Amino acid sequence: MDSICTAPGRTSLGPGEFVVEFHLPKRPPRSADAYLRFIPRTEMDIAVVGVGVSVTLDASGVCTDARVVLGAVAPTAILVADAAAALIGRKLDEAALDAL
Repeated sequence: MDSICTAPGRTSLGPGEFVVEFHLPKRPPRSADAYLRFIPRTEMDIAVVGVGVSVTLDASGVCTDARVVLGAVAPTAILVADAAAALIGRKLDEAALDAL
């Protein structure tokens, strides 16, 4: 999917091409996702930025995998590998999150 969306309202698909199906692998245990949109004024439904985060924790609460994606800040979504790397290997509690 990363290569299909090329700009707002545009895709890399040619005339007559369309996506038939998605294959989503089974999620690992202790995985979760969250999405938050920052909207500066409630009168406008235009996001300044949207952030999607997916994390997987081990049994002790340490992050073993993460993805962080920003939307509404560029023509396509931006995968932020440095932000994900900052989460991996840490126990995601209040103290760890404050240190980030």
